[in-house]
Amino acid sequence: MGKIVLVRHGETDWNNIGRIQGWTDVPLNSNGMKQADKTAKALQKFQITAVFSSPLKRALSTAEKIAEKHELETTVIPEFSEINQGLWEGLLSKEAKSQFPSLYKNWQSDPYNTSPPGGESVKMLAERVLPAYKKIKEHNKKTTVCIVSHKVVMALIKCLHRNIDFKEIMNFLPKNAEWEVL
Repeated sequence: MGKIVLVRHGETDWNNIGRIQGWTDVPLNSNGMKQADKTAKALQKFQITAVFSSPLKRALSTAEKIAEKHELETTVIPEFSEINQGLWEGLLSKEAKSQFPSLYKNWQSDPYNTSPPGGESVKMLAERVLPAYKKIKEHNKKTTVCIVSHKVVMALIKCLHRNIDFKEIMNFLPKNAEWEVL
């Protein structure tokens, strides 16, 4: 039976201060690069046969460190980009909360059905991510592959894997450079 190693990208400056990133292409900071190196070393114990990544710099940089340790190329999967946060991108979380109080509260309590202005709900994210994830899973039934992505995408995949309602997604958000074997 195959395995999927899910990895969240390393830290960015925006992660440090609580700024909402979404599709904004923020690179890893120096600590994030160290985290990516440490994660890549930790994952050397697996016989990873393919590395898939979001196209966003923070994930792609992390994925490339992992792929390098396994002498692989990284395959970019646009569907694994983070959830689109629309007008909230670039705001601090507290700014989004104060500028959009009722919408932000709804997002926290029901992200499956709520989206930031111009952004995606978790339901919309699932429609984008899950077909790509299922295709990778189907084509790699007997190997170990690595998917490097983002906080909400990883939480969504973890919920799918554990057969947990996507409405519970906020309970499964990983930290920077956190990884898990499914």
